[in-house]
Amino acid sequence: MAEEFDGVVAIVYRRGRPDKFVLVQNRKTGNVSFPSGSKLSAEASAADTMAFVVTQQTGLKPEEYEAKQIPLGYEFVAYNGTKAERTRQLVFLVETLNTTSIPADSLFRIKEWTTADEIIQMLVVREPRQFFEKAIKFI
Repeated sequence: MAEEFDGVVAIVYRRGRPDKFVLVQNRKTGNVSFPSGSKLSAEASAADTMAFVVTQQTGLKPEEYEAKQIPLGYEFVAYNGTKAERTRQLVFLVETLNTTSIPADSLFRIKEWTTADEIIQMLVVREPRQFFEKAIKFI
């Protein structure tokens, strides 16, 4: 049976420099985050969804990175305007040498490559900060 999930989060970092992580910005909303997105379809695998999200939001192609799913999920409550629903995202660490890619989806742009310490300072809400701190221990 396939693993149940609603979406994925990709923590993209430089090979050899695991202290530098990529953040993307949604040009429409201004939100800055790790590359993430909803499951592509009912049949889509987590790996396929992650590859699509990474290409769309960072421009990295599968041959330009190595990805591994880690045994850590990220759960949160999403509000769609009419009701709140619990959402479960699977988490991938994505290691790359390429730091000059252009997102395939023009709605996104690379905000910056930043250090773990800077990300932890930006994450003012405790749960996301603790999630990131746990995730990078798998690098």
